Amino acid sequence: MKNTIVIKLQGGLGNQLFQYALGRSIQLSRNIPVEFDISWYSRKTDEIKRTYELDNFQTQVSPADVATVQYFEQYQRRPGPIGFLKTFFTVDAAKYIQDFGYVFNQKILGLVQPAYLDGYWQSEKYFASIAGALRNELALRKPATGKNAITLNAIQQSPSISLHVRRGDYVASKQANAFHGTTTVDYYQSAISALQKVAPNGIIYVFSDDQAWVKANLRFAQQTIFVDWNTAEQAHEDLRLMAACQHNVIANSTFSWWGAWLNSNPNKVVIAPKKWFANPTMNTKDLLPDTWIQM
Repeated sequence: MKNTIVIKLQGGLGNQLFQYALGRSIQLSRNIPVEFDISWYSRKTDEIKRTYELDNFQTQVSPADVATVQYFEQYQRRPGPIGFLKTFFTVDAAKYIQDFGYVFNQKILGLVQPAYLDGYWQSEKYFASIAGALRNELALRKPATGKNAITLNAIQQSPSISLHVRRGDYVASKQANAFHGTTTVDYYQSAISALQKVAPNGIIYVFSDDQAWVKANLRFAQQTIFVDWNTAEQAHEDLRLMAACQHNVIANSTFSWWGAWLNSNPNKVVIAPKKWFANPTMNTKDLLPDTWIQM
C-alpha cells in the first residue's frame, strides 16, 4: 500500500475548494504525498449531483486510483445495522477518518499516513499557512472572455461590492431548508447600509442561483448589476468576478465564502451571516475568519 494521504472530493465547488485546500496544506507543509479521490462525481448517489470543477483552476490534483480508494474503503464504518456487521472487524478510524462537523481539528494536519480523509474541513485554519501559494493555484486557467471580461474590467475600475444570494436546494428541499435556511432581505439591506461607510458609491454586483427572486426582492439606492449570464457550469466565472470586487457580502454558502476569501484587496470588508445554519446545534466558531463582520 502506498504511504499516502487521500482526500475525498465531494459536493459543489465551495466544498471542493475546502477539501483541496486541506490536501495541499498537508502536502506543502509536510512534504508528503497527497492524492485526491474524485470517484464521488461518477457514482450514483442519493445526494444532489454536482460537477467536478477543480480542473478550471491551476490546481495540482493527483487522482487516487481505484485500488487505493478500495483499500481505504474497507476501513470505513458503514451506516445501519447491516453495514455495522459487515465492517465490524475492519473498521479503523485512524485510516479512514470521517469528520462532517465544522470545528477545526488540529490533529488532522499532523496525522500519520496512510490515511483517507472524508469530510468538509470548512475552516481557514486548515490552510492559513499556505494562503499565498493556495491563492496562486486557485487562479483560473483561462482568461475571462465576452461579458465576463467586460464586467471584470468594470469591477477593477470602480468601487465594487459583490453580493451573493444562495437559494436553489436551500429552498427546493425541505430537508436542506431546515438544516441550512436562507439569508433574508433584511440581512442584505443591513449589510449594504454598513458598507456605505467604506464604499458609499460602490456598484453592487449581485450573484445568485435564483436571479428571478433577487431581481424581484432586492432594491438598493446604489447602482446594481445582476450577474445573470453564467450557467451553473460556469460557476468559476462568477467566483472570479466576486473575488475581484473590493468588498463582499456573502450568503451562508461555501461558494461565496471562497469568493470573499480569494479577494486580495488588503482593505476589504467582508460581511457574513452570523447565523450560518438554521440548525441551532451546529458549531461554526471556526468557519468564518476573525476579520470578517458577522451580521
